[in-house]
Amino acid sequence: MGPPDGAMHDARTLAQGRGPDQLRAKGLARGRMARHSVVASGRAVTAPPGFVSFVLKPLTRLPHEPARLFLLTALAICAGAAPGGATMPTRSGTIEPPVRAAFEAGLFDLPVQPGRPGTSATASAQSVWHIPVIMVGFADDTLEFSASEFEFALFDTTGSTPTGSVFDYFQWVSEGRLRVTGDVVAVVQLPQTREWYAALSYGLTYFATPNNSYGLVYDALARTHRSVDWSRFDQDRDGYVDMLWVLHAGPGAETSLDRNHLWSITSRMTGGWRGGSPFVTEQLLPGAYNVYYRLDRFTILPEVSGLRPGNRAEIGVFCHEFGHTLGLPDLYDTSTLGGAANAGPGYWSLMATGSYGGNGSSPEFPTHVGAWASRFLGWRNTVRPTRDTTMTLAPMAAGGDIVEFWFQGQQNPEHFLLEVRERAGFDRTLNAPGLIVTHVDEAAIGARLSANRVNAGPTPGLWLVEADGDSDLVVGRNRGDAYDPFPGLGGRTALAEDTWPDTRTFDGATTTIGLRHIVRVGSAVRFDMQVRAGGWRPASAVTAGAFVPSLTLSNGRPAAADANGNVHVVTSESRAGRPQVVLRTRTRAGQWEPEVQLSASAVAALDPTIAVLPGGDLAVAWSDASGGRQRILYRARIRGTWTEPRVVGDVPGQNAAPALGADAAGRVHLAWLGTQSDVPAVWALTFMYFAPFGAPARLTTAGELPRAPALAVQPDGTSIVAWLDAASAPQRIWFRRGHPDSGFAERLALTPPPYTDQTAFSIGAGPDGSFHAVWVTSGNASREIHWQRRRGAAGPAPMDSVIETRSAFLQNMHVEADPSGGVHLAFESAPAGTPQTWYKRWRPGFGWDFASTEITEIADGSGSRPSVIAWSHGNVLLLYTDYAGAPPRLVERERRLDPLSPVAVDPAPPPPVAAALAVGPNPAHAGAPLRFRLAPAAAGDAIEVFDIAGRRVAVAPVAPGADEARLDGTVTARLGGGVYFARVRGSDARARVVVLR
Repeated sequence: MGPPDGAMHDARTLAQGRGPDQLRAKGLARGRMARHSVVASGRAVTAPPGFVSFVLKPLTRLPHEPARLFLLTALAICAGAAPGGATMPTRSGTIEPPVRAAFEAGLFDLPVQPGRPGTSATASAQSVWHIPVIMVGFADDTLEFSASEFEFALFDTTGSTPTGSVFDYFQWVSEGRLRVTGDVVAVVQLPQTREWYAALSYGLTYFATPNNSYGLVYDALARTHRSVDWSRFDQDRDGYVDMLWVLHAGPGAETSLDRNHLWSITSRMTGGWRGGSPFVTEQLLPGAYNVYYRLDRFTILPEVSGLRPGNRAEIGVFCHEFGHTLGLPDLYDTSTLGGAANAGPGYWSLMATGSYGGNGSSPEFPTHVGAWASRFLGWRNTVRPTRDTTMTLAPMAAGGDIVEFWFQGQQNPEHFLLEVRERAGFDRTLNAPGLIVTHVDEAAIGARLSANRVNAGPTPGLWLVEADGDSDLVVGRNRGDAYDPFPGLGGRTALAEDTWPDTRTFDGATTTIGLRHIVRVGSAVRFDMQVRAGGWRPASAVTAGAFVPSLTLSNGRPAAADANGNVHVVTSESRAGRPQVVLRTRTRAGQWEPEVQLSASAVAALDPTIAVLPGGDLAVAWSDASGGRQRILYRARIRGTWTEPRVVGDVPGQNAAPALGADAAGRVHLAWLGTQSDVPAVWALTFMYFAPFGAPARLTTAGELPRAPALAVQPDGTSIVAWLDAASAPQRIWFRRGHPDSGFAERLALTPPPYTDQTAFSIGAGPDGSFHAVWVTSGNASREIHWQRRRGAAGPAPMDSVIETRSAFLQNMHVEADPSGGVHLAFESAPAGTPQTWYKRWRPGFGWDFASTEITEIADGSGSRPSVIAWSHGNVLLLYTDYAGAPPRLVERERRLDPLSPVAVDPAPPPPVAAALAVGPNPAHAGAPLRFRLAPAAAGDAIEVFDIAGRRVAVAPVAPGADEARLDGTVTARLGGGVYFARVRGSDARARVVVLR
C-alpha cells in the first residue's frame, strides 16, 4: 500500500533526494476524530457536545442491583475506521496523551484473518519466526551492550540464560508450538539525537515524519539494508520480511515517561504515518528480475532496563511486543474516551501489564498470556461442560485445560473462561496462585480487534472477575493483587448469580450458572460447576397406556392451580374413538388423582380450557361438535359436584377455540372464535359461575380476520382479550379491555405497526394488576420473542423487549405470572429439528434469564404445547406432550427452589351441610316428595329452594319447634331435571347447598 500522497519510498528514492525530510515540507496531516476522556474515579466529567455528563463510581452494587461500571450505555463511543494499535503499557497510571493520540491516528494494526473475528491469522499460519534486529545509537546516546549480548539474552535456545530468553518464554507459553529466534543484523550510529526522533511526543506524532519512530526505522534501514540477507527473515515467502526489531539506545519511554524517549511500539510503515510506505530493499526475490524484498512491520524496543538503570532491558517488553506480532491486542484500555484507566487483566496477562512480571517489578519473568489469548492463538482448545459437574483443574502452564463456562454448555459469544495459575515457570512472581475467571464478549472483541479497542471505554470485551469484587483492575487502582484469584487471599469459594462478584452478563442478565466449593488441591483447583438451571427434577410421565391427544388451535389455558397447590389440567383425547374432555388433578404432594371424563360428545369435544373458581372450585369450557355445528359448552365443579354441561357460546355458525378465566368474585370470563360464512369474529361473555348465561359481545369488527383469542383476568375483575388479526399487513395483535360493570373498551394495538408478521402469542395477568404479553415476530433468517408489560390502563413499560432470538421456529407459548410478581414463559422450538420445550423467567431486580432452559432434550423425545404453573419465582411445574414415542405421553417436570408455601386456609365455613340440613331422597325423581331434616342449630320457619339461576322455585314451611319439613310430590313434579339449592330461612345455614336430581 502506498503513502497517502501516492509516493513510494525506498533505497532508490533516497538517492534521488526524496526522503522523509522532503515529505515533511509538504505539511501533510490527517484529520482526527476528537476523543474525550472519561475518568473512572468517581469524579464528574463535563461532557462535550453530543455526549451525556455523568458521574462514574467504583464498582459497588446494592442488593438486587445488576448495574456495573461498564453498563453506562448513555455514553456514546465514537467508532473510527483507523487501524488498531499495539504498544507497551506503563507499569501504573493511565496511558499518556501522545500514546492515546497515536492509537486514534491509526499508527498500529493487528493481523486479523478476514472473515474470522477474534482469530489470529499469523499465529495459526506461522510457528517458526526468525527476526532481524538492528541496534541503533544516537548522536547523544550510544549503545551500551554488544550485539552478541543481546542475541544471547533474546534468542538463546540452550536454556543457558539465568532468567530465560524470548525463545524460552514462547516455548513455555505455547507448550512448544512456537519457536522465536533471531539475529542482530546491523549496529548503526545515527547522526541525529534521540530527541530529534522523539520530538517531545515519544516518537508518536504521526504527521511529523521524519521526527518520529517511522523516521527512525527508515533512517536505520537506509544505512544498513544493503548488508543484510533479507531472505533469511521471510519465513512465509511472501516477499516481505516477517518482522523487524529496531533496538535503540536508552530506556523505553513507557518506563521513564520522558517525552524525549521512544515508546515501545509495534507498527507498520504503512500504518498511518505521514508519507509512510514499505521500505523496498535492493535484494531481488529468488527468480525475480524486478521484485525486491520489502519491510513493513516493525517494533521499537529499548536497550536499557527502565526498572534497573544500567542493566540490559529485560525480555518482558520484547515478549509483549511480539505478542502484537502474533496478532494479540492490548488488553488494557487504549482509548481516550474510556480514560485509559481499565487495566484489563493487569499482571495476569502478558498483553496487559504482565510484561512487568506477576508483581509489577520483575520484567525478566513476563507472565502467561492467559486463557483468552492462548485460545485466540490456537494454542489451546477449551473444555465446555454441558452438565453440572465437579472439576479439578490443573495449572494451564502445566497442561491444564481452559474451561469455557456458560449456560448449558452452549456456544455463545459471551462466556466465562476458567484457568488455573501457579507460581511456576515465568509465572513465578504472581501475587497468588489459584483460579482465574475471565468474562469475555467475543462479539465485542471481534468488532474492536482491528482497532485495538478490546477494552476501550466503559464496556470492556474482556474483564477479569476479581474474586474480592472490588474492581481494582477496572478502575485502575492497581494492576492485580492476591485477592483476584479464587479462593485467593480473600478465601472466596463461590461465584454465582447470588454472589458478588457474580455470573451475570455484561448487561446484568442472570445466567443461573455458578461455581461453588472452590478449593485448592495442591497446585490444582477443585470446584463444583453448575451450568444447568438449578432445582429441576427429572421429567415423569403423567399418562400411562393409550393417550391420543387432539390437536388444538386454542389460546385458552389448559392448566391452572388452586390456592392449595393442586394443579388441574384438561385435555381433549380419544375415548371410544371420539375426542372427549378429560380432567386430571395433581395434588400438592405431587400425586395424580384418577382422571375424570367431563364430556360425552356424540361427535367431538375439542379445545378445552380451565379456570379456578373461589374456594378451589373449577370452571371448564370446550367446543362441542354435537348437533351438526360447534358450540361452546361449560361445566363447573361447585363444592365438589359437577354441574351438567350448559351451552354458553352459540352465535350463528361455528363456535371454537374458547379461552376461560375467573376472578375473585366468582365471575367467569369467556372468549371464543365464532365463524359464520368463513368470516371469523371474536366474542366474549361474562357470567357468575353458577349462572352460565348472558348476552355475548362481539369484539372484532368487519374486515378483521382474527385468529383464536387469548384471555387474561386481572384481580379487580378486568379482563383482557387479545387476538391476532391476519388482515393487518403485517399481521399484528390487538386487544380490548373489559370490565364487568362498564363492558369492553375500544380496540387497541398491542404495539406500533411491526416490520414483520407477529405470529404466536400469549397473555397473562399479574397479582399487581399488570398485564404481560409475549409474541413472536418472524423475519427471513430469525424469529424473536418479544415481551411487554402494562399496568392498569397505562401504556406499556417496557414497550417492547426482545427476550429470545432463534433461527428455528417459535410457537405454542404460555406466559404466567406468579404471586410474587415473577413472570414465567414456556415455549416450543426445534433448533435441532425435534420440537423441544424451553423455559425462561423474569424476576424483579434480576430481569429475564439470559438464556432459556432446555426442559426437554433430544434424547428424551419431543416436547410440544407446554403449559407452565408458577407458585413462586423458583417453584414451577411444566406440562407438555411428548409425541416421540408410541403412544404419546403427557409429561410433567417440576422445579423446586423455594420453600413450599403454606396451604391456603379459607375462613371458617358455616356448619357442614350434613350437620345443619339434610334432604332425602337424594337424588330424587320429579314427583317424589322431599323430606328435610334440620339440626337444632339451624332453626328457621321455612326451607327455600332455588334453581341454578338463583330463582326461588319452592318453599317448604317449618312448623314452630319442628325439626322437619316436607315438599309435596305435586311441587317437585313441576321442577325440571337439574341442580337446585336449599337453605333454611332465618338461620345461619343459609349457605347450605343440597343438590336435587
